[in-house]
Amino acid sequence: MGGCGNGTQSKIFENEDRLKESGDSYSFSNKVGEITSEQGHVEFSGFSGVYTAWYLSSTSDTTTQIMISGKIKRGDFKLIQITADHQLITLWEGEGNKDMSIIVPEGEGSIKWVGRNAAGHITMKLVPQVGLEAQPHGDLFDEKE
Repeated sequence: MGGCGNGTQSKIFENEDRLKESGDSYSFSNKVGEITSEQGHVEFSGFSGVYTAWYLSSTSDTTTQIMISGKIKRGDFKLIQITADHQLITLWEGEGNKDMSIIVPEGEGSIKWVGRNAAGHITMKLVPQVGLEAQPHGDLFDEKE
């Protein structure tokens, strides 16, 4: 799943059509942390590309809370939501704390990280709701690079 070369991955940051696609393409210089179905905390450096943190599946239009905090020390980083109807919503960018309600339309969606040579840390917490399942991408920290 990890990618090679930052040239292509740095161009992903501004390419909304590419961000809406299902496949990930990313690289990290370093990363430590954990992502579960309800929360994630990751410190990273040299992150470029797009990484799906959570796959969302909702049996009906569902509103939930997401709490995001972090600080990007270098590069560009944003947290985005891709909805079942292929809308892209930027949830968080750069730094600070943000608690917000998000609507997860019926169907399959995702929460993704998008970076361009980014270094920093992010903490995310998603409040569970009946009919809404958040599945982490997989154990990011077991992957061999």
